[in-house]
Amino acid sequence: MNGLRLLLPLRAYESAFLAIVFTVGLLTLSLDWSRAAQQALYHAVMRADPRLPHESLVLVTIDDASLQQLGDLPWSRHHYAELIQQLAPHAQHIALLPPLTQTQLLPGRAEAHALLTFYQHNDALKPQTDLDQNLLTLHDLLLDLRHQLDGDDHLLQVITHYSPKITLAIPAYLSPHPVAQSNLDKELLTPLLTQMAVETKHNKVTALSPAIRYLFLPFPRLADSAPLAVMPLNAVAPDRIPLLVNDQQRELPTLPLVLLQRIKAHSNIPIKNQPPFIQVADWIIPTDSQAQLYSRFYPESAFNTVSFIDVLNGTVAAEAFQNKIVLIGITALPYSIWQNTPFGEQSSLHWIASGVSSVLENDFFYAPPWAVLVYYMVAGLLGGYLVFLLPRLPWWGALSATGLLCSAGIVLNALLLKQNMLVSLLGLCGILVFSHLLLMLQRALTAYRAAMQTLPDAFTSHRLLGLAFQGQGQLDLAWRAFRRCPWGETVKGELYNLALDYEQQRQQERAIEVYRHLIQHDPHYRDVERQLARLLHPQATPDDKPRLGRYQLERCLGQGAMGTVYVARDPKFDRLVAIKTLALAREFSTPQWQEALIRFFREAAAVGRLRHPHIIQTYDAGEEEDLAYLSMEFFKGSTLVPYTHADNLLPKKTLLELMIRIAQALDYAHQQGIIHRDIKPSNIMYNPAHGQIKITDFGIARITDMQRTRTGLILGTPAYMSPEQLSGASLDGRSDLFSCGVMWYQLLSGHLPFRADNMTTLMYSIIHEPPVPLSRYRTDLSDEWLELVDRLLAKRPEDRLSNGEALAQALRICLQKEWPCQ
Repeated sequence: MNGLRLLLPLRAYESAFLAIVFTVGLLTLSLDWSRAAQQALYHAVMRADPRLPHESLVLVTIDDASLQQLGDLPWSRHHYAELIQQLAPHAQHIALLPPLTQTQLLPGRAEAHALLTFYQHNDALKPQTDLDQNLLTLHDLLLDLRHQLDGDDHLLQVITHYSPKITLAIPAYLSPHPVAQSNLDKELLTPLLTQMAVETKHNKVTALSPAIRYLFLPFPRLADSAPLAVMPLNAVAPDRIPLLVNDQQRELPTLPLVLLQRIKAHSNIPIKNQPPFIQVADWIIPTDSQAQLYSRFYPESAFNTVSFIDVLNGTVAAEAFQNKIVLIGITALPYSIWQNTPFGEQSSLHWIASGVSSVLENDFFYAPPWAVLVYYMVAGLLGGYLVFLLPRLPWWGALSATGLLCSAGIVLNALLLKQNMLVSLLGLCGILVFSHLLLMLQRALTAYRAAMQTLPDAFTSHRLLGLAFQGQGQLDLAWRAFRRCPWGETVKGELYNLALDYEQQRQQERAIEVYRHLIQHDPHYRDVERQLARLLHPQATPDDKPRLGRYQLERCLGQGAMGTVYVARDPKFDRLVAIKTLALAREFSTPQWQEALIRFFREAAAVGRLRHPHIIQTYDAGEEEDLAYLSMEFFKGSTLVPYTHADNLLPKKTLLELMIRIAQALDYAHQQGIIHRDIKPSNIMYNPAHGQIKITDFGIARITDMQRTRTGLILGTPAYMSPEQLSGASLDGRSDLFSCGVMWYQLLSGHLPFRADNMTTLMYSIIHEPPVPLSRYRTDLSDEWLELVDRLLAKRPEDRLSNGEALAQALRICLQKEWPCQ
């Protein structure tokens, strides 16, 4: 830099330095901050200019109302067949999106078919005269019985009849990287390639389209009944919808592209993939290098949406769908995958509907041919400003000029986006701001060094500077700053956390250097010696405690059906936590594992938002090898199980106070939209020394309950489940109140209200029979207590208390009557 000062005029060395920074910055446009800023502007422009989707597009949704009337999925295929029969005569086209993966082998189907075959081939059973009406009636009954039991055949007949108007979507999970092998078999691949051939012209610049990780394959015979299209369930890049996906480098079209081919082109003209665009007849659709569309998105309220059950029941007339393009899909929360869009999270149905509308309306974003020219013109303008003008301006003039140029770049980018043109200028604006700040920082650091030499408390500034660098991920700069600080307990903690951050970034050598620095000053600080030995000799420390993620497991607290609970230490915050592991990989087959893991993290995120003094707080969730785990608050105490025995019951007053806190905690969780599903004494932690109580395992029953829908098993503890939970109906917070009633009954009497010798009898008793009267075991309870228990154990949810706050209020009344001085 000194040589530059001699060769260049005043401040020219600063200009050269900024020019180098600007050149390097041009190569960093792929950084996350640049993409995030461009995406934020993309979303803002789209929200500021909301448009209506294709006028002929109608969504028929399998929503919560449909599930309440028709039951949980999977439904009988008769429902889909009846809906298509109503819509097909009027609609222009129908796309069926729900997965139809398994043949429905209903009980009695084979026997009914055998009876009908026997009747039709037995001459002795054929009517001889017109008077043999009983035999004719028998034949009609057998035909009707086989029809009722064979929903698959009914659906196939309907789809085959209306085949030109119907497209079957095959739901699929995608991966941005090539997949060694998907579950797409040759029998399904043949009709896909035959019906919708894709001509692909790859070159060295283009990349393969997103790979198929897993498809929900249709049941046998369905693939040949109507044209097929792939229905992506997840996005592999922000704000883009795949138009082509690949399996073993064979390109397959997705739903938006197939509907354009069938509705607009009115033919089976082959789809041509010629990156960066796709051609269907006369339609040309610009895409990125992976055949993904920069789609126009729409708010959910903009779509013409009708409930499945309303159409099926005739509440919405079929004539309303005249010449409409109908997408039939799932939006109910337990079954739909949700995607991030400029208008918030939307179901996969609304997400793919935006792609369909964008293609049909020819309303999407693209990079014009002159985008590169505009980009380099702006880059040259900003480079000249940085080299020749910025170093000569005073601080207030430089700030004004940089702000003006930056604002102009953002406005130009927004105006181009409003015209559906993709020209990324925010990266250049970011480099401009970065270079400006770098110059200001250079001048500030010069003054800072001079000032720090005269300040007696310079170590405080070094520490704050180190923390700032550490927060930005610049660990080497933080390490230099911390080494300048005088030694003390505060600095030891900062260095220990810095070593952990180095380990997380896989910089083992740097972590070893920090640990050695700590040992030189304080060899007994925390566990630095063991941490250093673990890094230096990973195979020579067999007595080292096992780790799960960043947590060091101390001891095992207990083991259950789905996993194990450990006490662990979090070295990041130096605190004890409880780690609950869930062996999802063992409980689910390989195709279901990814879906289970997605649901695990979704439920863990929802539970992690709960903040209540009587609910165990969830800190973190992670996955390592075949284990998923939750990091939770460590609570010193035991469960309420010891107090469920008749010889060790809690005092009535204590029990009432505990039940009030439990009711308040449940009411809070229910207001957040979270149902516990497994309230029982073993999930209530209690410390009698301090009177503290906490509910644990929120969300665990929800995470593991998807196995029930696949295997028919009842997970959890049936003795505490509500009638609607045992019967598989939809649940709300009143289900937890029923479980609360069972638990309160047991804590009052030492007995369960419903008892049986086997599981089947127990479930029948809970659903249909009244509980054993509590007065048989406790004669010292008032009528208010007995009536409240009976109301909590009501079979119908509407006969119970409405919410947890109502229960807490009723319990307070009982407490006030028994102990009026409280």
